[in-house]
Amino acid sequence: MSRLFRTALIVIVIGLIINESRISSDAEQLAERLPRLELEQMSDAWNQLDDLARKSRLGIATGGLEQLLVERSTALAERVIANYRSPSPTVRENQWRTARDVLAHAAGHARSNERLRALLRYTEGHLHRINGEARKARNEDAEAQRELTDAVAAFREAAELRPSWPDPFLGLMRT
Repeated sequence: MSRLFRTALIVIVIGLIINESRISSDAEQLAERLPRLELEQMSDAWNQLDDLARKSRLGIATGGLEQLLVERSTALAERVIANYRSPSPTVRENQWRTARDVLAHAAGHARSNERLRALLRYTEGHLHRINGEARKARNEDAEAQRELTDAVAAFREAAELRPSWPDPFLGLMRT
């Protein structure tokens, strides 16, 4: 019985090692493509990480990729914010929405990262502001007020999470 148990244990360990090796290889391939991915492609990359993490039995093969995805998501979202801050901004609602979605993925994987949470709340603030302005233009005053109030709350929270960052105050001023 103990010989059978040892054999079964060895087979299980070998299976785990093969599985983690395969997942690690897939994670490395995604990590190599990551610098070339644009904001619109990041949700798919996060979904691929989540899929790899579900397949992993030990959870060790995807940790490095997770950190790289957080960093890339942050950099791409900051590019949208920098565009908005430029003299001739070209940022549209869809870019704010995409940035928010990517940052939400990243924040879910880096819960203690206050800078990331500030970026997320900032993008949410702009989406509420945009929705509030659109509702105001359609004379939906109550809904517009709710959206604009949510925008102010999001910008304030972003400012609290990242006190030396001036962008939330620009959002408040715009709102």
